[in-house]
Amino acid sequence: MGSTVLISKTKLIVLCVSGAVICSVVGIACWFGRVPGSTSSNASKSTQNREDFLPGTAPWLNLHLPAYTVPRHYDLVLYPDFYGTNSVFYGNVTIEIDIKQATWYLLVHIKDLNVKVKSVTNKLTKSSYGVSDQWEYDPNQFYVVKTKAVIEESATVLLELQFDGSLSNGIVGFYKAFYANNTKAMATSKFEPVDARKAFPCFDEPNLKATFTTTLIHKPDFTALSNMPVENAFQRPDQLNQTRFQKSVPMSTYLACFIVCKCTYKEKILSPSQKKFRVYAVEGSEDQIDYALDFGANVTEYFETYFGLEYPLPKMDMIAIPDFVSGAMEHWGLITYRETNLLYKEGVSSPSNKQRIAEVVAHELAHQWFGNIVTMDWWDDLWLNEGFATFMAYVGTDKFEPEMEVFSQFASIEAHTVMPEDSVASSHPIIVPVKRPEDISAVFDAISYNKGASVIRMLEAFIGAEIFGDGLKAYLKRYQYDNAKTYQLWESIGQHAKEWDIEVIMDTWTKQSGYPLITVAYDENTNNITASQMLCKDTAETIDWPTSIFDYKWEVPLHYITNSGGSDSTFPWIHHNSSTVEFVSPVDLKQAGNWLKFNKNNTGYYKVRYPQAWWEKLGTLLKNDIEALDAQDRAGLVYDAITLPPYGLMDYSVAFNFLNYLENEMHYVPWLSVRTNLFTIRDLLNDNSKWDRFVERLVKNTYDSLAWKEGGSHTDKLLKGSITRIACGHEYMECLNAANSKFTQWVNDPVNHPLEVTERYEVLTYGMKSITEEQWDTVWSRYSSEPVATAKTDMRRGLARTSNEVLINRYLSYALDKNKVADQDLPRVISYLAANSVARPIVWNWAKQRYTELRDRLGIDNRYFGRLVPGIASHFTTNEMLEEVEGFYALHPNAGAGKRAREQSIEAIKQAIGWKQRYENQVNDWLENNV
Repeated sequence: MGSTVLISKTKLIVLCVSGAVICSVVGIACWFGRVPGSTSSNASKSTQNREDFLPGTAPWLNLHLPAYTVPRHYDLVLYPDFYGTNSVFYGNVTIEIDIKQATWYLLVHIKDLNVKVKSVTNKLTKSSYGVSDQWEYDPNQFYVVKTKAVIEESATVLLELQFDGSLSNGIVGFYKAFYANNTKAMATSKFEPVDARKAFPCFDEPNLKATFTTTLIHKPDFTALSNMPVENAFQRPDQLNQTRFQKSVPMSTYLACFIVCKCTYKEKILSPSQKKFRVYAVEGSEDQIDYALDFGANVTEYFETYFGLEYPLPKMDMIAIPDFVSGAMEHWGLITYRETNLLYKEGVSSPSNKQRIAEVVAHELAHQWFGNIVTMDWWDDLWLNEGFATFMAYVGTDKFEPEMEVFSQFASIEAHTVMPEDSVASSHPIIVPVKRPEDISAVFDAISYNKGASVIRMLEAFIGAEIFGDGLKAYLKRYQYDNAKTYQLWESIGQHAKEWDIEVIMDTWTKQSGYPLITVAYDENTNNITASQMLCKDTAETIDWPTSIFDYKWEVPLHYITNSGGSDSTFPWIHHNSSTVEFVSPVDLKQAGNWLKFNKNNTGYYKVRYPQAWWEKLGTLLKNDIEALDAQDRAGLVYDAITLPPYGLMDYSVAFNFLNYLENEMHYVPWLSVRTNLFTIRDLLNDNSKWDRFVERLVKNTYDSLAWKEGGSHTDKLLKGSITRIACGHEYMECLNAANSKFTQWVNDPVNHPLEVTERYEVLTYGMKSITEEQWDTVWSRYSSEPVATAKTDMRRGLARTSNEVLINRYLSYALDKNKVADQDLPRVISYLAANSVARPIVWNWAKQRYTELRDRLGIDNRYFGRLVPGIASHFTTNEMLEEVEGFYALHPNAGAGKRAREQSIEAIKQAIGWKQRYENQVNDWLENNV
């Protein structure tokens, strides 16, 4: 191929790169004579008769790329010019494509790119097909190339494209990330689910895997990173460095990654493979990477054994990105993280920070097998990636951090978090049809992650860990470097779990939304237990749920534990083609000392409703011998007790009487399960002082034993924080006074009165409620200069707790200033303010007024933006606000990735209104009589 000439303001550079020609410029660059981000003069827009075709003759009208064009390899060159005030990138890509049937058209995905076709040639014969037309079809984000000559079946084509784009279109795709108070920058990428097309023209669907050879051009004092190790690097005549990386394994486009930064790293050598395992961070943060390095290397070696499959790439890098939209991203061989999820500093980062880092690192490393080696075929099976990675995060963390007791927290963090969302009609099945581009981002939700992980844990519990592990090994071995669907996973596990029809069982959990309520009855005459299932939902709900192929019946394993032991290998089932099972109780429940509790270890994804006498018996048991049940079983009872009454499934008096046992609860997990629900009731009661005194009575013993005291186990430290939040959040004056005193001392003299790391969250959250403007500004100043990301998070949350309207509005103005609040933190700042009852109406009005600005900054298809306004609205509890929210949504009908979030917020408001109508008086009466 010949050379291409590109003219800049200062010099003319002619350069050939690896057989593909790329032109780069120092300073302000021109690419095809256009400004990056502008419309290409070489491509017509999709406005002139582009839709006047039948779908069969116009492949760009379909959501999916044509099945008869299959990418095999990308030869990609990128030059990100992010230096100084520049924020553009230039590229050249040659895509090798196999043609399965004759065609005139080649389609690739693009978004926000200027593109020009350089050539379309036959790889074997070198002959050109010519280009008769090229255009962008916006609705499906396609770039369409029409050739002059028909491309014959079985041909292999080389499609070469030049392109450019902006690095300042948000923080997805290929973008410029600022740090050090916006004085420094790096170029980085984040592509999942469909933003690789913002970085280079590509076949941006997960089942279209191909190999990559990537070249990055950059200044010499910067480091270039990609999925694979460096193959060669040299300095070019224009004084820029050219770094070429080894050819990758076949992978989906969303797993590609390109970074140019000034970073430092530490490394370990994996055993026995001798592969390099590195953790990178921007300069100045190198003292915070040791924990992730040690933990990550250990987990990688362990997963190789657990999955029976060696990590296949020659190296593994993990890097903390200063401005990153997600928690982390599993790019193959180059995992990117938000700084709070990778960087840990002893004495500054809290125990909860440490646990979060461990779980996120293990989650992303699990993706190197579940997601990267084997990838879901299409986004409707996203849970195969995210549900399994979420579950495996617990496996990896438990292996190397047993003191964290993560499996005892599993149901409280995963199942109990998603159940409220999964008990309303706007929920969706784990396997959900994805038919529109905006549906892809929306499916990255708690159903895919939390519920997906929960049903996996339930599966492991009833077939056993060994059989489960063997099934995973078979699945990964069979589909490595390929794509798979859910039924293929069930087939692989079923080959080892022959006692069960795995697909039949698990389809009831993955192909319908919701979960079962198990209602238990006991016959004293026969000692028989009857357990029946029904969809767990609000009995007053009038919205029709979608039709279910299983009629909202499930295959339910009824594990249980009794005073004489538990059900391990033998236990009753309720089947999906029936609603009830009857069996003889393993212990005589008429006897005073005998008891039975369903859902042993809280591994089942369901709730249990016992008769009142049964609740009373279990409550008495725990008051007299709290260790009769372990912490996760106590947590399950607490959660069921507090969450069944608002659905009309149990009387609040029964629940509150059971909760009295909490006066002696000294383990973190039951408090974790009940904490959010205590605050929810408080909000619905409009901060009723009687409710506060009831909760004060529950927490007092635990608070007095642990709050503001040093030492203890990992879970003791988590409990100390949790119990303090509950106490201060329910106006326990002893707690508030302590928080305010510690905050004042720290503000006035941080050297002699530093914040204890296990107390920082609580002191900043509750000590800042009534602060002065001068104190607020002091905290802001310290926030701006704080070098540890986990500490900044607590300050950011604390700044939102003020009751001063002037300071609330000041924080909102700061939120819109990228020099003060990074894009990654904007949605969190809004959510923190929305949780503040004083700030909430101010934030709501501000968000309505600034909606267009927020949409343009974050993007309509950004799922975090999609949940931002609904997240505010979901706090409202009146008919007036319901009408206002519905009116606002009608004014802005394009919800983008927020369609389901909007539906959920409307349902949340309606539920709150219904609760106040049906239960507020009942709860107030109980409080009057019992507090």
